[in-house]
Amino acid sequence: LLPSSTDRAFQLLKATEAYRCVFQRPKRWINNETLVVLASGDVPSPLGDGFPLWYEVEVTMNVPARKITEAKVITTKPKHG
Repeated sequence: LLPSSTDRAFQLLKATEAYRCVFQRPKRWINNETLVVLASGDVPSPLGDGFPLWYEVEVTMNVPARKITEAKVITTKPKHG
């Protein structure tokens, strides 16, 4: 079982819960052992303005070691509607 890309995204965003949805999608293989996953979804706004914050986080993991080696925020933006 691989580590959760969503959990790592929440750590980076300092979020504790999803607003409505979360997604984890394989993006590309770098080599035979390294997979990049795109974690995305929405979390409650840190501003408390009622609008969720949409995020996309790229998570790189070593599959045989079952370990996340890197994670970076690609996008965050208020999601209206």
